[in-house]
Amino acid sequence: MSLSLNAIAMRIPDSLVRGPIILNDGFSLDPSHTKWVRVTTENQKDKMEALFQLKTEASVATFTVRVDKETDYESLQDYANKWLKSYGQFGLEVLGHKYFKNENNENGLVVDLKNSSAHKKLRQVIFFRNAKAIVMTCMDQISQFSTTIKNCNDLIHTFTWIKTEPNTEPSKGLINTRS
Repeated sequence: MSLSLNAIAMRIPDSLVRGPIILNDGFSLDPSHTKWVRVTTENQKDKMEALFQLKTEASVATFTVRVDKETDYESLQDYANKWLKSYGQFGLEVLGHKYFKNENNENGLVVDLKNSSAHKKLRQVIFFRNAKAIVMTCMDQISQFSTTIKNCNDLIHTFTWIKTEPNTEPSKGLINTRS
């Protein structure tokens, strides 16, 4: 049955899909009740799973989802400690960080950052399970970020790991999970 669902889902344009987006790496996001729309780009990097933009014309805000598969780390804390020490190398200033649970009871880490030279602020959220990290980054101009942050949080709160049976993999591609 899932094979036929995948075949159907592949023919439906992203703009027509309502409900959660199930991504290849065992998690989902639900942009349907947010101001974000999924877009594709030819320059999408290998580890980037999804790219979203705000639906408003004036906004240049982006929300990316990156997957770091098979890391050498055993916990969210171990993975986070590596990155918290490394942000400065990329010209980013850590404004603060905090561990949290989202509305789906998933443990995560939120890191607020600033890139002064590019005049951007970022919110990065990391979820971690079984040596896999899901890194979501919301970015906008410093002058707009106080407005954008609510929209970022709306999408972050929809993150959930897909529960799979042992020895099975989550479905590949984009699936509409609502009727």
